[in-house]
Amino acid sequence: MGRQSGTAVAVAMLVLCTLVWGSNTVVGRALYQDVPPVGLSFWRNGVALVVLIPFTARQLRAAWPSLRERWGVVLACGLVGTALFNYVFYRGLHTTTAINAGILMALSPAIIPALAWIILGDRLRGRELLGIGVSSVGVAYLVTQGRFGSLDTIVGRVGDFLILASALCWSIYSVVVKLRPTEVDPLPFLTAVLFVAVLGLMPFYLWEHFVARPVPLDARSMLAVVYLGVFPTAVALWLFNLAVDRIGPTRAGLYIHLVPVFSAVLAVIFLGETLEWFQVLGAIPIAVGLYLTTTAGARL
Repeated sequence: MGRQSGTAVAVAMLVLCTLVWGSNTVVGRALYQDVPPVGLSFWRNGVALVVLIPFTARQLRAAWPSLRERWGVVLACGLVGTALFNYVFYRGLHTTTAINAGILMALSPAIIPALAWIILGDRLRGRELLGIGVSSVGVAYLVTQGRFGSLDTIVGRVGDFLILASALCWSIYSVVVKLRPTEVDPLPFLTAVLFVAVLGLMPFYLWEHFVARPVPLDARSMLAVVYLGVFPTAVALWLFNLAVDRIGPTRAGLYIHLVPVFSAVLAVIFLGETLEWFQVLGAIPIAVGLYLTTTAGARL
């Protein structure tokens, strides 16, 4: 009974976590006309850093020697997997829908095995290759809106390509984070990564603030920034880590597939977006490809 209860709690954590991550897409799309992408990225990570430091400062000091030895891992996770990921993702939401963004971000589990093969030398199974290929067909269908031969359609989908770039950044993070020093707990490591991300974004944020346009200091924007920093960043990652401890990374990782579902539902409810036929048809091969890659250990 205790084990079943622990599993149920972990499932509840993962459902809440993916719901919150789905809301990130919707909030980012809702703010694209008001809050510039660098400012949104900077303050999201800055708020999360402020939230985590009181809980991780002591562990972070103790972990400093190990983090310094693996400084390349911390830099890659902070600059590429966090700072660049956030900027490209929020910039992409300027010119694509939240539904499209959610579906395209779901491609990450199919990208990760290929990057793990390139970066870590992990074995790439035939089933994973097949899954990547099938998912790619779905992405092409989604980006071209089902019109593969239309160059105008492809050129007009800049936002989709930016979301794909952000999926690549997140996939790089997911692979490189495996090189994290084993003696460093996930939360102090995340704190160090957020610190690097904030520092990396700061010069671009200052340029955007003083030269382009600042983040508006109105209640709507401030509440949104605080929400993104506290919930999709700090709280969601904390819940995910707790769930991994209870049921393991493989089972927990499967729940990431709920993110595009929640993104679509929330986008329809709060943004008035409509689920188009090409999104449904494009999502089918992506889902099949994800199934193939995430069950690559099973027999065909």
